Amino acid sequence: PDVARLDFHELGMGSPVVISAKTGSGIDSLWQIILDCVPVLPWMADKGTGVRIAVAGRPNVGKSTLVNACVGDDRVVVADEPGTTRDSVAVPMAFRAQSLVLLDTAGVRRKSKVRDSLEKFSVAKTLQAVAEADVAVLVIDACEGLTEQDATIAGLICDQGRAMCLVINKMDSPNAGRRDDLERQIARILPFLPPHRTRFISAQRRQGVKRVLADALEAVESAGRSLSTAKINKTLNEAIDRHAPPRHGGRLVRIKYGHQGGRNPPMLVLHGNLLEHLSASYRRYLANFFIKAFGLVGTPLRIEVRVANNPYRP
Repeated sequence: PDVARLDFHELGMGSPVVISAKTGSGIDSLWQIILDCVPVLPWMADKGTGVRIAVAGRPNVGKSTLVNACVGDDRVVVADEPGTTRDSVAVPMAFRAQSLVLLDTAGVRRKSKVRDSLEKFSVAKTLQAVAEADVAVLVIDACEGLTEQDATIAGLICDQGRAMCLVINKMDSPNAGRRDDLERQIARILPFLPPHRTRFISAQRRQGVKRVLADALEAVESAGRSLSTAKINKTLNEAIDRHAPPRHGGRLVRIKYGHQGGRNPPMLVLHGNLLEHLSASYRRYLANFFIKAFGLVGTPLRIEVRVANNPYRP
């Protein structure tokens, strides 16, 4: 291959790239060279500042169409073939005097179907966009209903601690599922999600898209909210009175007090005795209790514990 490469140098067309379309050898290098040669448009170069909203979902659910509908312009390429979007595209816009950056991401397929290196690159960029976003909008196809892959993507968003709202797209299609059926699917397939907004829209007809932006901003506000220490402890006592922590080996697991330890997502730090034995199910109970008490929408809430030091322990 190196000898053949030297022969092509004589054509005076720059440095040739040696590839094998059959085996895929050299394709990554070729792709990077192509990207380096593509001119960057001003709106693409300006990543913008403001709330970053990652639009995520399976391939061909209408993510790019939703971004274009929100902006009111055809900023990103839309096609019927899945895989049109390969890299995350940042599209700045304004909504209600608030600066936003919409991140149009590549569709995430089941791991068994992600074969070529280019698609692996696309999935990695999508996960990176979600990690760097303030909130994720998970788009679901109303014609196909919820799938296991939708649940997987929702789980990845939750694992990142991102605020989130759901969008059921293509409701204008004659093949769209009934709204009550889709709501039952959400409750059955996504029971692990915190309380969130769900919008039933048509991105193609630009119906309901502005409400999606409002939902995203509401989730961001909840994720970044400062929680009163006094109310945290009042709520904590109410939660314990209603359902005390399970004992460990006959010993009392005691939660003394709590305070906020972080935001985006909200994190509560609890102090007490034997809290290292606080079960995962009880932590979920407390998280849900606090979410409801503070009226948080679209954001997970994390619980961390601090164990009191025993001065008599050797």
